[in-house]
Amino acid sequence: MHMKYHTKPHVCKVCSPPKGYGSSKDLRRHQKEVHRLQREETWECTVLGCKKMGKQYDRKENCKRHYRIYHPLIDPKQVGL
Repeated sequence: MHMKYHTKPHVCKVCSPPKGYGSSKDLRRHQKEVHRLQREETWECTVLGCKKMGKQYDRKENCKRHYRIYHPLIDPKQVGL
C-alpha cells in the first residue's frame, strides 16, 4: 500500500507533462475532477430549506459528508447515498 505513493504507474496523458498516480482509482478521480472526464453522475442535497439544496457534488463521499454535518438525523442511505 505504501509503495503506491512512490511508484506511479497510472499516467494521465491529458496533463502536460503527464502526471502519474499510484492507483487507477486515483487516476480516474483526477480525470473526473480536473479534466471532467468519465463523469458518471452527480449527487445533491434534497433537504427542503437547506441553503445547499440542489448543490451538485461530483463525489458521493462529499455529499455524504454534507449530510453527516448538516443533517445528522437523516441516514444518507435513505436518500440513495
